Amino acid sequence: MQSLIQPTGVLQYNKAKAYDGYTLYTTVNGKTTYLVDMEGYIAHTWEHDTRAGRYAYLLENGNLLRGGVREPQYTFLGGEGGVVQEIDWNGKVVWQYENYTPTSCTHHSFWRKKNGNTLILCWRHHSYEECLAHGRKPELMVKEGIMTRIGPVSGHYVSYFVEIDPSGKEVWRWDMWDHMGENDYHKLDFNLVIPVISSWVDWDHCNNISYNEETDQIVSTLRALGEFIIIDCKSGDIVYRWGNPANYGAGRKPGFGDDGDQMLWGPHSPVWIGNDRVLVYDNGYLRPLGSRSRVFEVDIKTGEIVWEWMSPSPNSFSSGNQSNVQRLPNGNTLMIGCESGHIVEVSKGSSCSYGNTFVFIPEDGKKKEPDMPPSEVVWEYVNPMTGNGPKSVLIHATETVSGKWSNAMHRAFRYGKEFPGFKGKDLSKRRPFIENRPEGPWKEYQKILDEQYKK
Repeated sequence: MQSLIQPTGVLQYNKAKAYDGYTLYTTVNGKTTYLVDMEGYIAHTWEHDTRAGRYAYLLENGNLLRGGVREPQYTFLGGEGGVVQEIDWNGKVVWQYENYTPTSCTHHSFWRKKNGNTLILCWRHHSYEECLAHGRKPELMVKEGIMTRIGPVSGHYVSYFVEIDPSGKEVWRWDMWDHMGENDYHKLDFNLVIPVISSWVDWDHCNNISYNEETDQIVSTLRALGEFIIIDCKSGDIVYRWGNPANYGAGRKPGFGDDGDQMLWGPHSPVWIGNDRVLVYDNGYLRPLGSRSRVFEVDIKTGEIVWEWMSPSPNSFSSGNQSNVQRLPNGNTLMIGCESGHIVEVSKGSSCSYGNTFVFIPEDGKKKEPDMPPSEVVWEYVNPMTGNGPKSVLIHATETVSGKWSNAMHRAFRYGKEFPGFKGKDLSKRRPFIENRPEGPWKEYQKILDEQYKK
C-alpha cells in the first residue's frame, strides 16, 4: 500500500512482546540526539555543535559516542565526518578524535573497545596515477576528476581502520589499500564494483565497524562490493566474506533480471550476535530483481541464512541507503529504514515476510517447516522530526526542505531500562515532540490489537 500522507510517532505497540526500553537516534542532518520511550515521548536530548556524522550510540557509562561533520566538507561523499566525540549526559565533550583534511577523513563508523580504545573508520585519497599503478583500470576512473565541494577529484578514496587510545595516539591500523588482489578470497579486487557506481571516488564505500572482543575480529560491509567481510585484527587477514562470491571467482555474476549468486546489494551495519552469527541489513540497492530491503542472520560457519525478514512490499519498509539492524536481549530484532525515518521491531520467531512464513526447501526437495511461529511486528515508529521541524503528519507540502531525507535517521538503537548508562539518570520528565498533538493511531486501535494478540 502506498500513501501520500504518513502519520508520525508510534504506529504499533504490542506491550506484551516488545522489548521495553528507550530508543536512541539522530536525524541525518540534525544537531540533536533523541532518546525516546516506547510511547514516542522524548526522555532526553543532547545538543551538538556539529551536524551528525551519521549517528551516535550510548556507552555503558551513560556517555554518547558520536560522529560529527566538520565544515566545510571537503567532498560530496556519503558518510563524510571529520570528528568522533564522546559526550557526557549533559552535552559536554569529554574526548574527541579529529581527522579532517582534503586527503584523509573519518567517515561513517566507530566502536569503543572494552580496553577504552576506539576503532574508527577513515578514508585516504589516492591519486589517479597511484590507482593506475595499483591495478585500477583507467576505464573505471574519470581522469578529469569527479566534482566535489573542493573541485574535481580524480583517483579514489580507499577506507582504512585505526585504533586510537584515550590519549589520541594511534596504536593499530588496517588499510584496504594493502589487501588488493584478483580472484583471491583473502584479497579485494580493485576493479570489482557495482557497474552503475564504478566511477565512485569512494571506491569501497565501507560503512561499518562491529568488533568481536572474543575473537579480536571486525565485521564490516563494503557497500560498493555487495558483501560483508571479517578481518582478523591480529594477523591482518581477511578471513571471511559473504554476500557476493563472484567477487573472488566463486559464484555467478548478476545480469539483467538475474541476481546471480549475489545476496547483498548496497548493504549496511553487520553486527555480531554470538554463536558465530552475523546480522546484516541488505538495502537491496540496484538489485536486478527489484530494489527492496531485507535483514539476514547468517551462520558464518556454514554460510547459510538461518533467519530473514522483509516486508511483503518495498513500499511498506525499504531503504536504498544507510539503515541498521539490532538484535535485542529478548531475541527481538530492531530494524531501521533510513530514508523514511522508519523503525520496526519484530518478535523472535521464524523467518517471515510481515506475517507470511518462509518455508525453506533444502537440496533434498523436502520442505522444512519452521519450528516456531513467524516473527511479527511488535513496535513501529516514524520519526516526527523533519527538516521543517516536528510534524504530526508527513505530507509533500511540509516536506520540501530536504526531500526524502527530511526525517531520515542513519541508525537507531534500543536500550533496556536496566542499561547501566541509565543508572542515576532521571528519565521521568518526558515530553512530546509536538505539544497538544493527538496521542497517535496506536492508542486508538490498541484495544483491537490487544484482543488480536490474545487469540
